[in-house]
Amino acid sequence: QSWTFISDGPISGGIGVLIIHDDTIIFKSNSGGDYYCKSLNDLTSDWNLFGTNEDLGTHLIENKIIDDTPLIFTTTQIMSF
Repeated sequence: QSWTFISDGPISGGIGVLIIHDDTIIFKSNSGGDYYCKSLNDLTSDWNLFGTNEDLGTHLIENKIIDDTPLIFTTTQIMSF
């Protein structure tokens, strides 16, 4: 087996956490604190910013998919996508 490149990240040099749900990739940047998403079916599409550190919370604690709903847990909020 070998690794296959699928997409550039939403930010240069960003480190974060990915959640894949249905046909959507959700990325939470640990370095910039912003939240992005893009279609898994169209990997050439642009990443879309859908939230920032200021409005969604900082320091990702964990992410889960519960009852078919992606959840992101931060120190200040639990969010669904």
